[in-house]
Amino acid sequence: MRTLLDSVMKEMKRSEHMETLLLKHHIQLCITSGSESWYIVFDGQVPHFISANEEACDVVIEGDDEALTQLLRGEDFLLAMKRRGDLNVTGSLKYLLWIESLFYLSNSNRR
Repeated sequence: MRTLLDSVMKEMKRSEHMETLLLKHHIQLCITSGSESWYIVFDGQVPHFISANEEACDVVIEGDDEALTQLLRGEDFLLAMKRRGDLNVTGSLKYLLWIESLFYLSNSNRR
């Protein structure tokens, strides 16, 4: 999962059309699969991993490896997966839509 997250973040950093979107919000994202968690900060620059700080997470996404892989590869949408129960998600709708857009667009040029 970490390898896939690294790949997605690398694509976000490299993509010109993502630059404006990445500057839009300053949030902390927590992604959890089983006993592993990853914390990613979007701070108006390039997204990067940080040490655990669960209390400060603006968005939390929890699911199994298969569901998270579909999300990170842009194969499915965050809110649809939440609605079906494939993922447990918390955060404001504004941030959830923004995260959904980031994952989808970061993979759009690989389709």
